[in-house]
Order: sequence, then structure tokens, then C-alpha cells
Amino acid sequence: MTRKRLRVLVVDDNEELLKGIVSGLSQYDFKAIGAKTADNAIVLCREEQIDVAIIDVVLEEGLSGPELIKLLRKSAPLMPIVAISGVENVRDCRACFKAGAQDYVAKPISIGDLAQRVRETFVQHSSFTESKSQ
Repeated sequence: MTRKRLRVLVVDDNEELLKGIVSGLSQYDFKAIGAKTADNAIVLCREEQIDVAIIDVVLEEGLSGPELIKLLRKSAPLMPIVAISGVENVRDCRACFKAGAQDYVAKPISIGDLAQRVRETFVQHSSFTESKSQ
């Protein structure tokens, strides 16, 4: 049985980090697409069939990470979302979960660990939504 190549949207305003995550996830058999702003992320979600999103909590331009999560949750209610942040604090973590994220990851994180968390989040969320629809 062939495993589905997940399409992952990565949203981070740090261009170097964004490129690194997108490139690294491709080595773990993901189809990763990068967006530097919330506006770009919204457009990509409309144009592409995204399986999982990784969203930085602190975005310099436009919407914050939690605001983007909340907006994407309305347009793509079944898409699993992993929030990622270099600043670990309880308030940001709560805001992401309240907005609709399924997981929260603190930076720095290895690409291998991030890939595993993304795949686990997708599988857990898929299992949950399937059992809910039955």
C-alpha cells in the first residue's frame, strides 16, 4: 500500500526558516508549500488542496498566527493545523488551541521531529473526523 504524499502549507515570516522547513519536509516525502504572510497562506489554501498547515504563532505582517488559524478553521474545518513558535508561553499556546490548532510545537525543532508531529497530527485528526462522521 502506498502512503499518501501529504501537502503541507508552511507559514512563517522568517524567509530563511521557511525555506529550510519546506526543503526539509520534502526530504520526508511531504509536498511542502511555503507562505511568508497570512494573505499568501489564505490564497494558497484556496488554490491548493492542503492536507496539513504549519503556522508560526508570531507573524510580522497582517494577521497573527492564532488569527490565521481561526480564519483557516472556518474555510477548511477538517484541515489539521500545527502551530509553531520560537517564543514558548502559555498564553500563545492557549490562543492557538482556542483558534483551532491540533498541536503546538516550540522552536527549535529538528525537521525529523517536525515531520513526525505533522504526520501524527494528520493521522489522529483524520481518525477523529472519520469516527465523528460515522
